Amino acid sequence: MGPQSWELTGWSATEWARQIAGRGDVTVTIDATPGGVDVDPTSGQIRIDPHAAELSVDGRGRVPTTRTLIDRLSHPILAGLVLDGASRAAHSRWRGRVGDDVPAGVLEVAWALDAARAHRRLIIRSPRSRLFLRAAAPVTMSVVGSPRVLLERALPQVDAGVLPRWVGERTRPVVEEEFGADVVAECTQIWRQVLALRDSDEEQLLALSEQWCRLLPDADPDSGSGAGAGPGEGALQSVGSDDLSGAAGDGVGGDPGADPSDPEAAPGEGASDVSDRVDPGTGIDSGWTDLLRDLAAETSGEAELELHQALGPQPTPEKRADDTQRDLATAAARSVFDAKALTRIRNRPPTDTDIAERAAIVRRLKRAQYEAPRQVTEHVAYPAGKARTSGLVQRAAQRANGQVVTATPWRRNRRKVAEKPPLHVGVVIDVSGSMDRWLPAAGTVIWSLAAAAAELNGTAAATGFGGTVTALLGPRTGPNRVPVVPGGSSSTGCAEAMSAVTAGADLTTAFGARVLVVLTDGELPSHEASAIEDRVRYLRRNDVHVVWALTGDRERASVIPEDTTVVDHVTPNDFAGLVSDAIAIALERTHRSRGVA
Repeated sequence: MGPQSWELTGWSATEWARQIAGRGDVTVTIDATPGGVDVDPTSGQIRIDPHAAELSVDGRGRVPTTRTLIDRLSHPILAGLVLDGASRAAHSRWRGRVGDDVPAGVLEVAWALDAARAHRRLIIRSPRSRLFLRAAAPVTMSVVGSPRVLLERALPQVDAGVLPRWVGERTRPVVEEEFGADVVAECTQIWRQVLALRDSDEEQLLALSEQWCRLLPDADPDSGSGAGAGPGEGALQSVGSDDLSGAAGDGVGGDPGADPSDPEAAPGEGASDVSDRVDPGTGIDSGWTDLLRDLAAETSGEAELELHQALGPQPTPEKRADDTQRDLATAAARSVFDAKALTRIRNRPPTDTDIAERAAIVRRLKRAQYEAPRQVTEHVAYPAGKARTSGLVQRAAQRANGQVVTATPWRRNRRKVAEKPPLHVGVVIDVSGSMDRWLPAAGTVIWSLAAAAAELNGTAAATGFGGTVTALLGPRTGPNRVPVVPGGSSSTGCAEAMSAVTAGADLTTAFGARVLVVLTDGELPSHEASAIEDRVRYLRRNDVHVVWALTGDRERASVIPEDTTVVDHVTPNDFAGLVSDAIAIALERTHRSRGVA
């Protein structure tokens, strides 16, 4: 991170902290901070350590935002540290009004106990804050060196609702073993009185803190040895220097990382060794670390669950792929079929041969026995699905009045087969230099398929690719004249051309039978093979038949997508007939596979 710091301004942690604290002078800064978070309630400055918050800052100083609930759930530790600082800035402003005559030990205890009060008031206002404060607890309470620290910093947070009850169940026996059940009970009454105080009751807060210091045998009101040191680095130092050897009575601070075998660093040597509680016999640091690890795992699971509920059902990989392909198709159609591009399409009058081929294709497709099933919702009088309350009430009233029951309270979904549905056709032509012989026939096929689609109440669109993608037949264009297919240069652009006609002919959205025809020599760039496969998979997932017409042998083609109807050795003379037969056979095969006679 280095010495540089980042202030989170605008709609980020600073703005959010200002809303929580109700103050316009609050600022949140990401910087190296002992203890993970440091707050000055007087100035409103909150400093958060990036490593403690598990942040990653890029070279331009950008950090995760906390603007939305999803952002906060994605980074719950950062959100918890912001809330920790904001709650102190909102409810602990008494810290700046305390005079110098207050003993340091009393002040430190007051600051520690007031943390639970500030958190409790925040949770009352915003119950969801509990999750974030709990997520940050392993940071704000990471260093615990003695039972007194547990008593002052952990147990009050249980009553405040920040820490779960099981944390109190695992730590309270250690504290009671050190100080006695009666003392702990009196301390409990003190912190519960603190939790009920108002922000302006600093005198009562200090009085209760002084009573706390007198109650504990190792407390020295003037020494500043309490666990709740003031904001900033002092808080961390007090945790590390708290009286680890309180039972010995020497008043010398211990190192949280000291050897657990040292009797002065491990009070309560004879404590029972129960696996589900903090065990002073193995060192409080070790047991507390295990407890925080369990807490972090539980809170992480809760945050992930909340995030899942906030986001709603997540799309499947197929759904995400479909959304991507749909966006690509929409963009390609908007580019290829714009108004200027459509005016550049050249047409010619149909010849007698064109008219004959058009009539043959129309007849062939009309004879094809195909269907396009769709799901319809019906209201029925018998239990078959979800019930409607209004229908049940109507049914009961008709029965009570002795009337003929006509109510249909239940809904059911069933597949409805529409014989001879609309036909939607998209045509993609390879117009590279090697395809010159097929271009006149391609224009006839486009015109004929458009006519068949029009007679079957469908739509058609056509594009060509040969270095660039060009429009050959615009969507919803009447098939009055035969389009002239211009030649191109290279064989690139097939994937974009397929996307354009997919949206132009409504292949994935319209009701009816839908077919995409691609005419190519198969010598397509290898770098487009993956994109072409993605387009075909998208079309097949939406029940679109794909006819892959090759001018040569399929064995020599460099790209043949899977799950397509392949027709090879297509000549210019029989192109129209082969394509129409392939479309009809594909539709008939679908008809038979669905068990319709």
